[in-house]
Amino acid sequence: MEDLINPEEEIEVIKGGERIVDVSLRRSIKGLLVVVKTHPAIEELLKSWGTGEQQDIINHGREWLQVRKSLPLRVWQLGRDPGLISVENGDYFRITHCGRVLLEALDRSHEAVRLSWMVPTGRSNRRGRS
Repeated sequence: MEDLINPEEEIEVIKGGERIVDVSLRRSIKGLLVVVKTHPAIEELLKSWGTGEQQDIINHGREWLQVRKSLPLRVWQLGRDPGLISVENGDYFRITHCGRVLLEALDRSHEAVRLSWMVPTGRSNRRGRS
């Protein structure tokens, strides 16, 4: 498998706490490339919600691919699944179900956005995680 992105490419460094999450979306030959960079406190928070154990993404779903041969795609093992979370405007999201599609159909008129792309390990290093 060849890398989909240049491993030397760096994402903008978070400065002074102004940006705690930086997400880049790009199309690639194999689908949507999501590159995520977070403040280390966000990664520590997600790590603390579970056992602190890292798991291979393949254990959770087959919709996500590893893009850097040298960096296996792993996720934090979360504890209890909080399930579907609703926000004031009536939208829904969930933080679980890694490795699956990013939009989940709930019924004919509602979808839930999966924010599970926040769960992969290594997002708080200089290059982020893709």
